[in-house]
Amino acid sequence: MFSLPAYELTGLFLETYFYGVNSISFAFCLHSLLTTAGRRRSREEINWIMLTIGCTLFFVASLDMFLTFTRCLQAFIFYDGPGGPAAVFSDLGYWITLTTSFTTLFQTVIGDGVLIYRCWIVYSRSWRVIIISILLWIGAAISMTLIIQIQANLHTSGTVTAAKLQPPNRSFWIISIIQNVLTTTLIVGRIRHVDRENSRFSFHDTNSRRKSDLKKVMRRIIESGLLYTLAVTVTFITYACGSNALYVTSKALKQIVVIAFNLIIIRASKSSPNEYTIASTGPMELQITSTTTGIGASSSITAPVQLIISRDVRHDGYSFASMEATEERKADLHSNSNLSDIKTP
Repeated sequence: MFSLPAYELTGLFLETYFYGVNSISFAFCLHSLLTTAGRRRSREEINWIMLTIGCTLFFVASLDMFLTFTRCLQAFIFYDGPGGPAAVFSDLGYWITLTTSFTTLFQTVIGDGVLIYRCWIVYSRSWRVIIISILLWIGAAISMTLIIQIQANLHTSGTVTAAKLQPPNRSFWIISIIQNVLTTTLIVGRIRHVDRENSRFSFHDTNSRRKSDLKKVMRRIIESGLLYTLAVTVTFITYACGSNALYVTSKALKQIVVIAFNLIIIRASKSSPNEYTIASTGPMELQITSTTTGIGASSSITAPVQLIISRDVRHDGYSFASMEATEERKADLHSNSNLSDIKTP
């Protein structure tokens, strides 16, 4: 069984590794958010919500990295009092220990909030769909507040798995896992439904081709969701077992939250703007034939009709396409396909 200082050093090593991955992915994320097609985006083109969230997550991850390194310096270099390095790491009320605990919880809450926001966008800004996710998110935020409040008032030495911290911590991690699984399932289910509906209203001719492959989007969401959910689950397991390995898993989690956020934006930016739409280079001509049958005679008239499909696609933070335009496109196609109402001269 490793000592508390050994777990702290291992956690610092692992966090340093993931921070390097985080820094590189953040640079590519900024490039995706600030540029497009080899040029800089205008102020109107920039998704300020995603940019603000991305910068906030990276700043908090950088702050935690700095504080963890500072505490290791204090414990192993500058502190020469009783108890040695373990006394520094076990002081739960110390401001650095308190701040690093807050950053772990804060990163998780923000990551969950981004997931809910994307679900809200995918369901055309429907609050009814995400109401359960929002309630779970609020519960996690309340648990986070209780954890920090209790830890700040602890004036004895111990670890973050102390008995007084158990109830709110268990509640926080369980709520986070449930919220992740629920919201990710909702997003994937919606994208799958839209993909099936799109296949019913797709035209294939010499002037148009269907580039949509929403299964790729589903795979990206599932992969990033699994990465994040797996990190949260492992962190909860180490906490539930009362193991000091929590100091290792929680430090990796702080960086993985940001990495998962960045990866969705980076991978989606590699897609062409029309990947999830029906792309048309011009109007399509349909031949409409009207036949009139009378007593002893019949006649038919054939006339060309131009069918033009317009599209309006909105993107959520360059993560994945919004589904808002789909319902409108389905309605347009349904009205245009009612050939019995078309009158020829």
